[in-house]
Amino acid sequence: MSQAQTPQQRRANEKFAKREEAKRGKPEKAIKKQTFKSPISQGRDGGGEEGSVYVSWVYILLFIGLLKSMHMLG
Repeated sequence: MSQAQTPQQRRANEKFAKREEAKRGKPEKAIKKQTFKSPISQGRDGGGEEGSVYVSWVYILLFIGLLKSMHMLG
């Protein structure tokens, strides 16, 4: 069972398809090499700083889980 695409995924797929379409018929040397940036590292809206906010939340939640497993929190 597959899930429907989110609007963000749809935009990313359309952008990728447009970029790939522009490459068709050109020799490999003529195509500019673009560095791939992972959408995960960019955060929710594509900003670089927001990704670190999410990573911080992951560490905070892991720390709380650790405290709970050690029975330090109720």
